[in-house]
Amino acid sequence: MAAEPEQAAAAQEVAVHIVYVYRPEDADPEEFHIRTLSPVLGSEEKVRDAVLYHYKHTASGFSTKLTAEQVEDL
Repeated sequence: MAAEPEQAAAAQEVAVHIVYVYRPEDADPEEFHIRTLSPVLGSEEKVRDAVLYHYKHTASGFSTKLTAEQVEDL
């Protein structure tokens, strides 16, 4: 039972992740990334706080701070 609090704490630790997405050509990159991540984080405001960078040219995606549980949800 001692491991359960440690596992719960590890699941809540935030790490930076790079998320690659297929974005429709006519979609604005930042708005598409925000719409993609909003259901996971709960609001556009939380997404704007969590996203560190929007990749728009060479790759389609973003870097963001997420917990392990949020990564699974995404």
